[in-house]
Amino acid sequence: MKFAVLVFFFVALVAVASAQRSLMNVAYNCLVNTYTNYRAVTLGELANWTLRGLINTLVRLDHGLYRLQLL
Repeated sequence: MKFAVLVFFFVALVAVASAQRSLMNVAYNCLVNTYTNYRAVTLGELANWTLRGLINTLVRLDHGLYRLQLL
């Protein structure tokens, strides 16, 4: 039971860290795009980066869970 709780908290921690990393990437892309292209970020670009970050987060989380199963 204690092991299951530890695994749950570890997976939750990885998910939070991955989501934070994805949001930081979106913010960085907005900042770089604004200062290099001298224009505002469009809603389509923001949605694209956000969806890509979400997909990357889910892939990393799935890969982490797969590695936990191999232990």
